[in-house]
Amino acid sequence: MSRGFKKNFLRLLTASICIITVHLTTPLENYCLAADSSKNTRKNEAKKTGHKNIRKDVKILTCSNAKEFIYNLTNFDRSNIFYTNVSKFDDGESLIKIDDGNKLQGEKVLIVQSISGDINDAFMELVFAANIAHSLGAGEIYLLIPYLGYSRQDRVRTASEAFSAKVIANILSQPYIKKIFLVKLHADQIQGFFNVPTVNINTNEFFAETIKRNHDLHNSVLIAPDAGAAKSIVVPIAEEIKVDLRVATKRRSKDGSKSEIVDFSSEGLKGKICIIIDDIVDSGGTLCNVAEKIAEQGAKEVIAYMTHPVLSPKAMDRINKSCITKLYVGDTIDAKEKAAACKKINILSISDWCVKKVMSFIS
Repeated sequence: MSRGFKKNFLRLLTASICIITVHLTTPLENYCLAADSSKNTRKNEAKKTGHKNIRKDVKILTCSNAKEFIYNLTNFDRSNIFYTNVSKFDDGESLIKIDDGNKLQGEKVLIVQSISGDINDAFMELVFAANIAHSLGAGEIYLLIPYLGYSRQDRVRTASEAFSAKVIANILSQPYIKKIFLVKLHADQIQGFFNVPTVNINTNEFFAETIKRNHDLHNSVLIAPDAGAAKSIVVPIAEEIKVDLRVATKRRSKDGSKSEIVDFSSEGLKGKICIIIDDIVDSGGTLCNVAEKIAEQGAKEVIAYMTHPVLSPKAMDRINKSCITKLYVGDTIDAKEKAAACKKINILSISDWCVKKVMSFIS
């Protein structure tokens, strides 16, 4: 045996004896504290990653337009979230698949899709996803549609127009769909267009709490941009949080593409924080016109809250140039890129609040 080998062997033996001595002299409670610390770390990591599941018996199937909405969930186990896989053929047809779809067999499945953006593709993806879940033998199928495209076509002006909202409802009312959840419909009567049980989740409660938490109510006035918003949104919120309100009167062109504010009771707005509330911001025409009228009365600040950020191309320029200081929008439509391009836009995630409401209806 060489001298070098003996030397290295003695070093190793000495180090091992030291390690054993440390372990033997370390109190047991120190190990318990270390274990507790590790457990707390895992709990904190679970909180950060959203691994506290509010319903372990429901699987969420996420379609393309709902990825951001579902990503914002903080109280649902990610292992219970599944995704559609969409590919396009050269002729424009879509092929829809479900990743790990076999795990949906016999399960309660909540399919989530916002009918927005490429609206026709989004709609067909939802229809196909529901059909696949049914074919795979899902026990119960529910639909959650954060934004229902075509919902503003809820009536016809002439017999030659499509009754689009009703047609969409008919197609989605399949016998294997147990219930459909919609978020803040543009008109309440749309709920009656469906031939399966349907729930309209009203976001008034969410925005009432948000406004109450973030603003000085004693110096605030709620603004309804038209009579429709006043009746279904602003009056109920104003009554809930005990705030004064004003209502603008709007007139639209025959084709509905343009609007103007023809009357506005704007007394007492000087030095006030004026908060405009509506369900949809699309071109931003009505919103910016009302904001301008408010600013003319010496309002301290003009803020807006909208559930659905459709935000068509013209809207961004109008909002940037307007006197609106902040525009708060829900995440029913993915507006992350638009918010990055316009510092006035702030996204409020309603996904946790909304999914919790939905789960209360699923037996």
